[in-house]
Amino acid sequence: MVYLVNRTAGAIILRISHGYDVKWQDDPFIELAEQANASFSVTTQPGRFLVDVFPFLQHVPDWFPGTTWKEFAKNGIKLREALYNIPYEWTKSQMVCILTHIPPLLTRKYSHSQREGRAITSFVSDHLSDVSPGDSETEEIVRNVGVSLYGGGIYDSPHPWLRTTLICYWLQVPTRPSLL
Repeated sequence: MVYLVNRTAGAIILRISHGYDVKWQDDPFIELAEQANASFSVTTQPGRFLVDVFPFLQHVPDWFPGTTWKEFAKNGIKLREALYNIPYEWTKSQMVCILTHIPPLLTRKYSHSQREGRAITSFVSDHLSDVSPGDSETEEIVRNVGVSLYGGGIYDSPHPWLRTTLICYWLQVPTRPSLL
């Protein structure tokens, strides 16, 4: 039940932030967020790595024994960059495909707005449409706020009111099929 509630909350956040429809199994955006969250949780534990206690160890070469934390940090940086760029670039590609009337290649199905030739409304697409060409600073702000919505909604367990609402809904569905 908790998995279903967390997945539903992630789907809602991704739809609002990036206009993305989540697949219920093996969704790449959800998996990316979960991997980044796991990496972040491990790396932010105080004293988890010896370099936290002895900062001079950051200057030790990569090949030196006991420096597996360096590889872990490099992987964490890659995950963070992917978390920032992949959903953002996906939203931009959907906007370009819709604007040029090219069928989006990354969507599994077309929504009503896509069939009508309109981009799916989301925080990122709405704000990107207002950005002037070449305004990289504003574009970066939109990307960062979008990933904050996305990351915050996926990383954190849903707020208690959202969790309670979703659990009540899913518990009522068997007795009231009209809710579907």
